Amino acid sequence: MFLRHFSLMVLFVSVIGCGTSHLATMSDSGTPPVMGDAGPPVTGRDSGFYEWPDSGPVIPGSDAGTDAGTDAGPIVETALRIVFDGPADSTYLRGSQDVVMYHFTLTAYEDLEIRRIPFTLEGLTAADRIVGSAGTEYFRDLKIKDADTGMTVMGPISLGDGSFPGIFADSFVIHAGETRHFIVTMDLANTEDAANEFYGDGNNRYRVTIGQDGRFFQASGVRRIATGEFITPEEIENNVVIPGNEMTIVDAELAVAMAAIPSLTMAVSNEPLIPSVGLVFTASEFSDVLVRSVRLSGVGNLDGTDSASELNDVITACALFNGDVQVGLAQTPDAVTGSMLITNVNVTVPSGASVTLVARCTADSVVAGEYDIYTIGIADDSHVVAERTDGSSVFPAVGTSLLNNALISTGNFVIVHDHGLVTVQTNSLRQSTILVAGPDVWQNMAQFRITAQYEPIELEIVRITSRGEAASFTEVAVAVDGAIRGSCILPAGTDRSCDAHLDDVFRVSRDSGRVMQLWARVSHVVSSASVGGATSGVARSGNRIRLGIAADVESGEWDPSYVGMLNMRFTGVMSGDRLLADGPELIGNEFVVRRTKPTVTRLPLSTATIANGVDQDLYRFQISANSAGSVGLMGFTFMVDRPAGTSIGLRIRRGATDIPTVSTGYPDGMVTLQFLSEEVITGSGNVYTVHGVLDGFAIGDAISITPYRDFASANAVTGYVASDRLLLETATGSLFTGLLWSDMSEIPHSSATRMMGGSFDWTGDTFVEDLTQTQVLTR
Repeated sequence: MFLRHFSLMVLFVSVIGCGTSHLATMSDSGTPPVMGDAGPPVTGRDSGFYEWPDSGPVIPGSDAGTDAGTDAGPIVETALRIVFDGPADSTYLRGSQDVVMYHFTLTAYEDLEIRRIPFTLEGLTAADRIVGSAGTEYFRDLKIKDADTGMTVMGPISLGDGSFPGIFADSFVIHAGETRHFIVTMDLANTEDAANEFYGDGNNRYRVTIGQDGRFFQASGVRRIATGEFITPEEIENNVVIPGNEMTIVDAELAVAMAAIPSLTMAVSNEPLIPSVGLVFTASEFSDVLVRSVRLSGVGNLDGTDSASELNDVITACALFNGDVQVGLAQTPDAVTGSMLITNVNVTVPSGASVTLVARCTADSVVAGEYDIYTIGIADDSHVVAERTDGSSVFPAVGTSLLNNALISTGNFVIVHDHGLVTVQTNSLRQSTILVAGPDVWQNMAQFRITAQYEPIELEIVRITSRGEAASFTEVAVAVDGAIRGSCILPAGTDRSCDAHLDDVFRVSRDSGRVMQLWARVSHVVSSASVGGATSGVARSGNRIRLGIAADVESGEWDPSYVGMLNMRFTGVMSGDRLLADGPELIGNEFVVRRTKPTVTRLPLSTATIANGVDQDLYRFQISANSAGSVGLMGFTFMVDRPAGTSIGLRIRRGATDIPTVSTGYPDGMVTLQFLSEEVITGSGNVYTVHGVLDGFAIGDAISITPYRDFASANAVTGYVASDRLLLETATGSLFTGLLWSDMSEIPHSSATRMMGGSFDWTGDTFVEDLTQTQVLTR
């Protein structure tokens, strides 16, 4: 025998079958006790437990709203207990099977037969229909199942015309002491008779409510097995109408939009796999979607007018790619409609995620005018065929941009040129300097940047042109990334050129640039005596040379198309066409060839503070010689900037020893210190210090000393020591120089004047490094 709990303000329950006694109390708020398997009391509908109305619970056997302490009425034994278990608000896809719309628990205190459960199914917005406007049942195969076993205990039933309440009238038995969990399930239709009346707007919400006339079970709803009589509604705990939670029915959406990339693509004739349009497939969060096929459509434009029939005159075929993997087979545009059906795509778009497919097309070999135009899109929603994983169809929504792209060429279009474009420009040219002669070393003499547009290009031949005496070059070459790609030897003479054929083809990627250099090996210089005093056709010290790219040559490798063009043979990788780069010729900076060279390095002073009347260091520097040979040195010229009224007396020492010099000052601040005899610099060289006594400097006064540079005389680079031994005597006259030095290339070499048989291998400051450092001292 099972004890019953009674309708008092304090309720006692003893479930003997479970071997446990429970005490449940009615709270002040009116929340009913929740017992047994249902867990602790929880308020709020989404929790899965029923929340009593604000008026308070209806307790079997009592008068609703009776004050505490009032007689509760006759004692009524409880035969059955009801608990609402949810589910919480949920979303279901149209076409889904066996969706759970309601979940409840029944606990029996004696053997009972459940015979009749009334219910309603309602739409929660004005547009939501249970049966479609054309008679389609949107909810089918309604059942009550045992949630633990999956067995159907009531139903299936049909809604018919959708009038309510509906009745589950099949019977099943719950034995004394059992707690059983049940679910109300149904199948959802896959279509709707009119837009948005079942799933279309994404806000179609429905709810199942169990009960009728205020009761979950009516008087004929539950029968005792022992006696065959129906139990009264008052013998059922929580026997009130209990509404379920909201269930939203949605479409398995598949949005197809245009990707931001590629956009306004430039291509050339014959180019394969041009990225023409990106298709972004986005599945809703409710279902994976399998894309089966995509029909692409587009237009071509050869003469300013868009036409679907001209698409196949611009491209030959298109294919879809998922990353680098082609999906489906490439198709040729229809000659009339411009459409291409790509089948066997079979790409799965995960729920709530996106997959981008790119349509890649191959350009036709002929461009009608300066360029052709085409666009690719999707002309209609129905041109994408997709389905859910259960095989039911999905009806995609294609974005406006893609729809437009299938019809007009004003959106994401592709321009197809006849061929690519190539430009060549000087790029970070090496600054003019002294090149030490020696054919074992490659010298970088010029640098250029080659830019390819619309297609990759390949460079096969470069005509290298020179300035100056060709005898100063042993060999010239094209270099890329520090390696020789092709070389040639200049013919004898002045300002000559030759063709360098590149053994390893030099490629520049599409819409990018790459650097190319011109290198040279410089011939050893010869002395005047060894060539009978010749100054042309020989590699003499002081020769000025340059390298560059020729233009306008129309013989040998170069046909008349190179008029006004650079003599560089380019080929478009995609178009296969010969490409031309505009001239005129491009020439690098000038260099001077010497047997060796000096390097000047300023050294710091021990102090930069002026002390009047004290002999102090004013400028300190080191002169070293290149490893190719020793350097002769005759003197220096400095620019001295000091306040009026001050005085200086300058001398120079090598290391710790003063050197006899001729020192001359000029009103413009130029001071020359010239040795009485030649200094020979070898290896790391010597340290020289300009020093002297300063006087008349007031607080705040300063003096600055800078090596003199005669930039205006940069082309006068070779001569004799002048007769007054203070200047360089050149073919055009005498000049002051920041540094009077010799590479000792003549045989014999001498620091004597020209009249005294001196050598013509002396030079000035042109291109000597580094004569730009200023030393400042302050008082």
